[in-house]
Amino acid sequence: MPVVITPNISDDSDIISNNDIGAIISSFDEVCCNAVLAKIEQLLEKNKNGDLSIKIRNIAINYRNFSIAENVYAAVYPLN
Repeated sequence: MPVVITPNISDDSDIISNNDIGAIISSFDEVCCNAVLAKIEQLLEKNKNGDLSIKIRNIAINYRNFSIAENVYAAVYPLN
């Protein structure tokens, strides 16, 4: 599923926007919510063959996998 996220959440908002895998919801008024729904609908319509799911998964693996966290923790908290 496409991702819906508020702005300025770590670098996640930029990743989602730059890779066109979801929508940024800047407010919860009717106009903004309708725009986000239209964006999500457009993404789903454009990606009926499942490519979007693969794209989202690959981006998640690239930016949010455990090895990234392990490397950061190892750098911040060395075992020596």
